[in-house]
Amino acid sequence: MAEQTGSRIVYPGAFIQVRERFEPQPLGGTLRFEIVEHKDAVAMVAVRRGADGQMEVALVKQRRPAVDRDLWEIPAGLVDAEKRTGAEAEALALATAQRELREEIGYVANDWHFLTRELPSPGFSTEAISIYLAMGVHPAPGATPDASADPTEITAVRWRPLAEALADRTIDDGKTILGLHLADELLDRTTLKGVAMPLDIPNMPFPGTKERDGLPAITRDSTLRAENLLLEEFTYASTTAYQAMEDRARMFSFYLTLVGVLIGGLGLFSQLGSAVALYLPIVAIVLLGVAGALGTVFFIKLIRLRQANRDSIITMSRIKEYYIALFKDRLPGFDGAFRWRLGTVPGEKIGNVTFLVCYTVAVVAGLLYAATAFILYQQVLMPAVGPLASGIAGAVPWILAAAVFVVSLVAHIIIYSHEFDQGELDKLKQKVQAEVEVAAARAERA
Repeated sequence: MAEQTGSRIVYPGAFIQVRERFEPQPLGGTLRFEIVEHKDAVAMVAVRRGADGQMEVALVKQRRPAVDRDLWEIPAGLVDAEKRTGAEAEALALATAQRELREEIGYVANDWHFLTRELPSPGFSTEAISIYLAMGVHPAPGATPDASADPTEITAVRWRPLAEALADRTIDDGKTILGLHLADELLDRTTLKGVAMPLDIPNMPFPGTKERDGLPAITRDSTLRAENLLLEEFTYASTTAYQAMEDRARMFSFYLTLVGVLIGGLGLFSQLGSAVALYLPIVAIVLLGVAGALGTVFFIKLIRLRQANRDSIITMSRIKEYYIALFKDRLPGFDGAFRWRLGTVPGEKIGNVTFLVCYTVAVVAGLLYAATAFILYQQVLMPAVGPLASGIAGAVPWILAAAVFVVSLVAHIIIYSHEFDQGELDKLKQKVQAEVEVAAARAERA
């Protein structure tokens, strides 16, 4: 006896047709299937802000003879067209959802968000239901709000708090249960129980949650979830790292400009003639000394900015290492996707930008200290102690200035080396790595 193959319509109904299909099996023979061919459908979770501030959802009461009772469901309807795919199918489904919302409850919506496309009974039916979240709802022009255009189909419309509908175990319609939970999850990601959570205000890299028609606009997930907090921490650290380097460039330029202004002011003062000649040495000593002292202050601040940059990089690397440790067993090779990690956080080397910037300031400050010492000796110390032997009298201020310059430069080198000790950096990285691995292991066991 020949095996049957192919398919045929065994029941052509008004809303469905039943097709008999024979599928060949891997081990031989065929298997018979009865397939219910059904039009696709749409369902809408329409939400609004209630008078008490709670999120409300629209439910409709409809008679379902197949289960011999009335069911409370989210509004839904059939797509009156043959099955299509791609952008054409999406546009047709959305247009149907907009039409059905108006017809079933008398409302239109400003914002539509696709939630999912589900197959309610893929074991025997071809039906697919596209579910949408409708926000910013308001009465449709010419329609009666909270009433169906066909009262024989929809016998009642009711707005219920979303939390209450979710907790109602008498609601057992599949698309309604799925739609309510997906809508609640999406709204929760956007708000903290309906109240927008403020994000980092300065330098916010993404838009925050905004209200529209009394409801939050779906923009960015801003809920107090662990992964969101880590994202905010990572974003803040990256912003801080960038800002520290920007501040370093500004401070370096500002200091050089300041030194130029002070020396220019000193030159201008010296051009005022004999009237100020008596005060010129004192003014020179004060201005040059202040400029040198400011150089030391700026030198230390530049170091602090680099340390802030490095701490921010370590913070970002800590989060990266945590995820690597957490997923390395589940995603083999995951750690190979990252070139920059905790172990690659660089120390300070001779010749890098921070070294050049800091030592330029240190040299300028040392020269200013040396000039101050030179003038101070000639104008104050030498008259007070009397002239030295004629052979060395002219060399003393130069020797003193050179000594001050060397001492100043050595002091700055000591400060730089102490603040950027490579051994301390390596210990910090090892400590952070150990803490991350412990935290990831605890998360795996939880």
